[in-house]
Formats: sequence, C-alpha cells, structure tokens
Amino acid sequence: MDWAVSKGVMKGKGNNILDPQGKITRAEGAQMLKNFFAPDSKQQTSPFFGTSKDNSSHTGIVEEVDDTYVYTIEGNTSDQVARRKYKLSDKSILGYGRPAF
Repeated sequence: MDWAVSKGVMKGKGNNILDPQGKITRAEGAQMLKNFFAPDSKQQTSPFFGTSKDNSSHTGIVEEVDDTYVYTIEGNTSDQVARRKYKLSDKSILGYGRPAF
C-alpha cells in the first residue's frame, strides 16, 4: 500500500487513513485503475497488442482510462498515427508496461 500511495494510485479515505480491509465502490476502483494507468511526464503506460505473447504486433501509449475503455495513441495502426479506444477486457491487449525513464 505504501507504494500505491507514494505513486498516487490511491489516497485512502482522507485524513491519511487507509482501510485495507474495507470495501471500495466501483467508482473508487475505477479511479485507482485510472491513476495507475494514466500517463504523466515521468512514466507512461504502454499497452502491448497481439494474439499471444509469442505473436505481439505493436504497442502504443495510454492517453486515458475510464471505467469501460482504455484510450490509446498508436503509431502503426493502418499505416498512420491514430487515437483508438478499447474495452478494458479487449483480448487484443496482451498487457501493459512502463518504460524505465
């Protein structure tokens, strides 16, 4: 939890109170995902696309995440730079990574 707080992924219930045994709402969970995946100037999240880990096709940059979609910028989509959106559960997203800047 210390890591998540230090990286701004979660902020607790206020007044510096964390409740690790407590329940969170769907909105709170979505906000934590957004905080985790949201790019900033120091660490940007990159999705990896393909049909399997042995058959990855390209990567992109996450521009935004909401509770349903991840919005990306991709440089090799139909031979152009394009903004795309994918459902969070999209099977073409193999995983995410963060470059070590």
